[in-house]
Order: sequence, then structure tokens, then C-alpha cells
Amino acid sequence: MRRFGETTMAETSKVVTMKPKRKKARLKDRPTPETPEAKALGAAPSPRLEALDALIEAKVEAHLSEIEHRLEQSLQRMETKLERALAPDQSMRAGDRGLSLTSLLSVLEAMNPLSEAQPLVGELAHLLTRQLEKLGFIRIVGQTVADLMDHVSMDVDEFGYDQAFEDKLRPLLEFLFYTWWRVEMNGLENVPDRGRALLVSNHSGTLPFDGAMIKFGIRELHPQHRITRVLMHDMFNSLPILGPILSKTGCVRACHENGQKLLEREHVTLVFPEGAKGTGKYFKNRYKLERFGRGGFVRLAARTSSPIIPVAVVGAEEIYPIMDNATLIAKLLNLPYFPITPTFPWLGVLGLIPLPSKWTIDIGEPIRFDHLSEKDLDDDFLIDHLGNEVRLVIQNMIDNRLKKRKSIWFG
Repeated sequence: MRRFGETTMAETSKVVTMKPKRKKARLKDRPTPETPEAKALGAAPSPRLEALDALIEAKVEAHLSEIEHRLEQSLQRMETKLERALAPDQSMRAGDRGLSLTSLLSVLEAMNPLSEAQPLVGELAHLLTRQLEKLGFIRIVGQTVADLMDHVSMDVDEFGYDQAFEDKLRPLLEFLFYTWWRVEMNGLENVPDRGRALLVSNHSGTLPFDGAMIKFGIRELHPQHRITRVLMHDMFNSLPILGPILSKTGCVRACHENGQKLLEREHVTLVFPEGAKGTGKYFKNRYKLERFGRGGFVRLAARTSSPIIPVAVVGAEEIYPIMDNATLIAKLLNLPYFPITPTFPWLGVLGLIPLPSKWTIDIGEPIRFDHLSEKDLDDDFLIDHLGNEVRLVIQNMIDNRLKKRKSIWFG
């Protein structure tokens, strides 16, 4: 157990790997490492495959750089045109809450700055949809939607969490975890078997898939199958369709009061101090952590005597490579950002298909702040400093993982 504030602040966190006797998923028919199916899900590729993968990765990086360069040149012109297009209609001025997303996207589509790159984007979308269909994703989504339509909430807590509802999402989450992103979790022994804990993680991926994968992985692979509650940014909780789903699956509006309630009831609680700045960061700034707010999570952990457990997610930055932010659209929709990616919004719903990067989630050793006094907790400078130290621990974990990663797609 580590205590910050009593020893040197230069100490970095060791990334703890899982014990050899890692708990297997509760899947009766999950392929063993020797089977061809297991190899398809991320077993070590042969030298020939590694060479091919390096070539593919280099081409993808080159394509993304080319698209990003074109966007930098054209996005400013696009927003100027968009402002002019919206100006004649008084009902579509900035700040109009009744403005429809469909209207905005139709204007965007008419002035697509990626027209020269459209063949590449179309080819990428075709490849992804074909792969999803081959892996049975369409069938899984159809069955999940049907199950959710038939669901009637019977047992819901004060925050709206419905475990039966979450269980019906399992096939979809299972597909994303094991098949699409082939998530590897290390350090699960650092999550306590019982009692409270505050998980602090980096945030990325445009949509909160990282929270979903951390939550699913702990419930699936932890010896006690612990359920994680997630403190989520208002942006996601207020989105139509997604917001209610997040609430039903255990996500709670991020604030000190909610965090304190969850921890005092002995929940494992997950927080993303980067907030929307993390999920909205540009692809060129990937894996460079944003500021961790004002260190509120340090006060939360200290006042509830909860260990802080650092979490580093690598792989989520590549699922939606954000090339730029359409700030005008974001303001019109009252959002922190409106991402421009190689496929969104130009391909509509197809543009929401995430890329199949290989994910790794590393869970570090607990950090405690129980020794802090009330006077210490009232010292804004000290709390900000300690919060930054936790950020550096997670940044080091990310950097260490990136040094070991040979491929975006194979890990």
C-alpha cells in the first residue's frame, strides 16, 4: 500500500501484471489458446503476420495523417460556410434549443471537406461492416435490442441502476470486450475483494466505451465479480437514448455528493478526472493526459478512507480518431465538442462504427491519502499537487504500455 505526501513525490507506480492463475471468463464455449478461434481473437501473430501488420499500420497512419492535413485546411472554411447557411433561417441561429441534429448534418454533408478522401473512407466503412457481419455482430445487436424492448424494470436503486437491464446488454458487451477489441486486463488483484475503492482512469474514445469495458472486465474477470459504479460527465448522461442506458447500467452523474454516497456504501467506484477534455482530445494528442481537474477525487478518497486505484487504458484513443472539432456545431447542440473523424459525420450511422484496435487495461497498486488532515484537505495547492501526482502515475503506466505495444491492431 502506498501513501502519498509523506515520501518523495517522484516515485512512479509499478504496473502490476495479473497473476498466472487468471480467472477465465464465464463462457462455456470460450475458445482455448490452442484453437484457431483463440488465435483469431488476438494470439501472438506469426512473423509473416507481424510484417503484414506493420505494413498495414504504416498505411493507416499515412492515410490518417493525409486526412488530418486536409481537415486542417478545410475545417475553418467549412464552419464559415455553415454559419452562412444557417444565418437566413432565424430558427437555426446559435443558441436555439429546438435546432435538430438532422438539419445540421444535412448542411454538413453538403459541404463535406473530405470529398477527395471519400473513396478511402468508403472502403474503410465497407471493411468494418463486412467484418462485423462476419462475426455475428448484427445478430447480437438485434437480439439485444429485442431483449431490452421486452424488459420491465423491477428492482432499481436510488440512482436508477437496474442489474437485470445490464445483464441483457451482456452479449453486446461481451462481443466488444472479447472479439472486437480483445481487451487484456492486468492487475485485477489490486481491486479489493470487498469494500470501497476509487478507480481513477484516463479517459478517451469520444464515447464512454472505456468505462463500459473497465466495468465489464471487473465484473467478468474479478474473483468476486464486483460491480463497478461509474461517475459520468453530464455530457453523456444528458444524451438521448445513451443517457438512460448509462443510468440503468450503473452510471451516476459525476459530483462529490454522489461519489461519497457510493463509496460509503462500499461500492467500487470509477471516476475520469479528465472529463470531456479526455474523450474529446485530438488524435495527434493521443495518450497525453489532460489536467485532472482540481483534485476533487483526492478529497473524495481521503474523506471516505478509500484507496485510489490508478487505471491506464491503451487502445481506446484509436477507435474514433478525432481530427478536429466543429466548435460551432458543438455550441448549437450544447456539447463540449462535436468530433470530426475520418468517417463521422460523413457516413452517418456507419461513421459511429469504432475501429477494432487492441486494448490493454492496466490496474495499478492502491494509493492512500488517509493520513491527510482536514487542514490538508482545505489546502487547494496541496490537493492540486497530489492530484497531479496521481495523473503522473497513470501517465507513466500508459507510457510503459505504449513502449511494449508493437501494433495498434494486435497489441
